[in-house]
Amino acid sequence: MSRPVRSPRPVLAAAVAVALLGACSAGADEPAPAPTARPASSGSAPPAPAASPAPTTSAGTPSAATPATAAAHAIDRSDDTLGIRFADIPDVTGHEADAIDVLQQFEVEFWRSLVDAKVSSKVADLATPSVEKLVGFNVDSNKKNGWTVSGEETDTFTKTRKGKNLVAVDLCVDSPKTMYTKDGATQSGTDVGQPTFSVRVEVGLVDGSTWRVQSYRTGDPC
Repeated sequence: MSRPVRSPRPVLAAAVAVALLGACSAGADEPAPAPTARPASSGSAPPAPAASPAPTTSAGTPSAATPATAAAHAIDRSDDTLGIRFADIPDVTGHEADAIDVLQQFEVEFWRSLVDAKVSSKVADLATPSVEKLVGFNVDSNKKNGWTVSGEETDTFTKTRKGKNLVAVDLCVDSPKTMYTKDGATQSGTDVGQPTFSVRVEVGLVDGSTWRVQSYRTGDPC
C-alpha cells in the first residue's frame, strides 16, 4: 500500500516505507509486511532512497528565472476511471495555478504507478529524480511483499503557500476506499491503519519554465 514515510528528508528528505501491522496468517510468528501506500509518520521501516534537500519557501528558488507562461486558473485533474479525486482545489491563478496543476498530475501518476505496479513514464516529467525514486520505492516494496493496490483515494487540498518560484501545498489523503490485496485477501486503508494521512509537497520552478514536484513528505492522520 505504501507511500513511504519520512526520515530526515525534505523531498522526501528520505522516505521510508510504511511498516503498518498488516494481515498475517493465523499462527505466524511475525506480522506480514504491510502494503506500501505512501509514507506514514512513524519510522520503523527501512529507509528509502535519499533525496536532495528541498528549498524553503522563503528562499524562493530552485531557479532564479520566472515561468514562461501562467495558467488562468487551476483545473480539476480528477480521474474517476483510475480512481483518484481531488477536493477543495485552491482558487488560484497564474504561476500558482501552474504548480497546483503539476502537483495534481503527479498525484494521478503516483496513484497510477501503485495501481499498475509499475512506475508511470510520466512521473519523470513531473518530479525531480529523488521524488521519482520515492515512487519507485513504493512500487517495488509492494511487489516485493506481494501487495496489489486498487479502489479509490481522494486528495483534499488543505493549505497552499506561495514563494517566488516555489509553491508549498498541504494535502489530506483519504483512503478508506483504497484496497490492498495479498494472497487473495483484501483490506481497506482503514483495515491497515491508514484511513487518512497528511502530505506536504513543494513544487518548484526548474530551468526557468518547468514546474516539478521536488519535495514530498507524509505525516500524521488528517
